[in-house]
Amino acid sequence: MPRTLTSIFILFLATLHIGAQNPHPAWRNYTTDHGLPSSEVHCILQDSEGYMWFGTDNGLSRFDGYSFKNFSAQEGLRVCFKFQMRNFENLIIL
Repeated sequence: MPRTLTSIFILFLATLHIGAQNPHPAWRNYTTDHGLPSSEVHCILQDSEGYMWFGTDNGLSRFDGYSFKNFSAQEGLRVCFKFQMRNFENLIIL
């Protein structure tokens, strides 16, 4: 009898652990109100330092997890740019 109760208790604890996992990941939506240069993002890349890069129709934006740093023609980015998304070394700015 004690062995059965122990088995039931362990099974109960295991189901609590499974139920505690969130099946839905947390999503955050960032907009121009948060610092993106445009609401149209055409490509996204994460570099080796963990920065997220967003290619928009108004320039390139780097996100550090807290805020955006935008690069546009005003910062010297050429108006026409093209992105290769395989890795950061292939990022081409024309």
